Amino acid sequence: MKRIRMAALASLVALAAGAGISAAQDTGPRESSPKVTAAPKFTSTGVSGTPESVPPGEDRSAAAHCPAGTVLTGGGGGFENNAQDVTVVNSVPDIDWWIVTGSNHGSVPTDLVAWAVCITP
Repeated sequence: MKRIRMAALASLVALAAGAGISAAQDTGPRESSPKVTAAPKFTSTGVSGTPESVPPGEDRSAAAHCPAGTVLTGGGGGFENNAQDVTVVNSVPDIDWWIVTGSNHGSVPTDLVAWAVCITP
């Protein structure tokens, strides 16, 4: 057991010595690190459109519009207040608007709302 410990210790000393010699001899020129440029900074804004009442048995659309000087990057929509018997049938961008269409299969009117995600470049 003592021989194994001594052999391990000798190996460590040899590795350490070799690393020291290698580091002392490494005086050549270094390559410069590549420059890292920061990503552009954007400000994100969430916009909710005006809720659109969808009567029972009908389909309606609601829209959310990005403010001037911003760019639409996404959006969505849905029915408010955990409405039941409703379906979002379409949710699409249109230049700087997000438009959502919903269908009310229930027996009471319910509000559909669209939202847009806009950034300021």
